[in-house]
Amino acid sequence: MPPRYAETDESLDSELLRQVSPGAWQQLLSTGSPVELIDGQTLFLAGDLGDAVYLIASGNVAVYLSRPDGSELVLATLERGELLGEHYLFATEQPGKHSGSARALGNARFLRFPGAQFLVWLAGREDLHRTLRERATEREQESLRRRSQIFQALYQVHPPDPSQAVAFGTGEVVFREGAPDDAAYFVTFGRFAVYRDAAPEITIAELGVGEVF
Repeated sequence: MPPRYAETDESLDSELLRQVSPGAWQQLLSTGSPVELIDGQTLFLAGDLGDAVYLIASGNVAVYLSRPDGSELVLATLERGELLGEHYLFATEQPGKHSGSARALGNARFLRFPGAQFLVWLAGREDLHRTLRERATEREQESLRRRSQIFQALYQVHPPDPSQAVAFGTGEVVFREGAPDDAAYFVTFGRFAVYRDAAPEITIAELGVGEVF
């Protein structure tokens, strides 16, 4: 029998839920705190530090990215019984941060589990742990494919190796004008300024997700 959401006694069922015993899910469900959103309300934004994993108890959620022109790219629509927000635990783009924004489509209810607590519960459940890691990798690559024609072409020739991801802090210099070329960089998160050393600095271009420099 699928586990139940205690406050409403509604049965919750999904492919992920079926990978562990009902008793194990009941153990996790009993530690969750309820969260409710109204239609259009945001749960978290891309780039926010992750601190929790959510189980959708009712309603639907859009996971999306905001483009520089103000439009949105919907990456996924999640339904009742699915986990949300766990991606930050396994992400290679920006470890510890949400790679997409989440917004309620209609009224929605969740159970919220602190990330550290969720990882403790996940320990020893290798099948589920592996599934979540694989899903995080698939979502990263699907997100990039949808965001960038360049990435689509590169992916066909040489699928990316997440272990080769490099992170830079705000203001950190990637390379300087005149330095020897030894690599090309594909932007998966954030923005980069290309500038010329001068007094003051002259910004030549700003590059975002899906672009190469």
